[in-house]
Amino acid sequence: MFQGKSISAFAGFYFCLLLGGCGASPSKPVVSATGLDTSRLNQPFSQAVFSADTPPPGVEKPIDKTFTGKPTHQILGAVRDLWGKIQFEDGQGQTIEPVVVLETNLGEVEITLQPLAAPNHCRNFLALTQAGYFDGMRFDRIRQEDVTGAPELSVSSLEAGCPAGMGNTGGGNLGYWLRSEAGEKGLTQLQMKKGLVGACLSESPDSACCRFFVLVRSGFQGFFGGGSDREKVPGTGYGWG
Repeated sequence: MFQGKSISAFAGFYFCLLLGGCGASPSKPVVSATGLDTSRLNQPFSQAVFSADTPPPGVEKPIDKTFTGKPTHQILGAVRDLWGKIQFEDGQGQTIEPVVVLETNLGEVEITLQPLAAPNHCRNFLALTQAGYFDGMRFDRIRQEDVTGAPELSVSSLEAGCPAGMGNTGGGNLGYWLRSEAGEKGLTQLQMKKGLVGACLSESPDSACCRFFVLVRSGFQGFFGGGSDREKVPGTGYGWG
């Protein structure tokens, strides 16, 4: 049985995508997953998401403007425009793992994304980063989930990316929602461990958008990346990195 609690905790940050002008080597080539159709790494936005016309259950209407002053419809438009421009293969056809740096008032966190585990979630994260969505945002919640009789399954995480800045669950979206990639055949299944980064969900597995968590203690959520204080940590699945 889960017993959960959450505490608001505000710490400002912004993301820097390690591209040519922002740092050293931005990514590293990796071997493609066995049996994965490489076209799966380049799924169109329309196929990767649910739109406002067909929202998943349990979600709310997006707010008009984020607490940092950015109109949500402009962020949605930027993500849609950037989506097809983000590539996960180099000139030799090898998959690359982009790196982003989360700069906070408490230090830097380096996140290595793993598109072979969750390509759409990784692409969404990069598009939001390039669109400047996360700039000026904050960690808005500390979440603790304890399992009665099985403390080894308990979860501790930091959450961020809520448009309202309050850690809203059903309302933490921008008017689109990513289709779940958890357990999809051909995608890499990553181990859950401290440092993983992933998408915060509401009641539906298809409700990921812009909210994310950093796993402080192992447990059960969808994930897509990983980070620690200036450490490179593997990323994963049903979130984005």
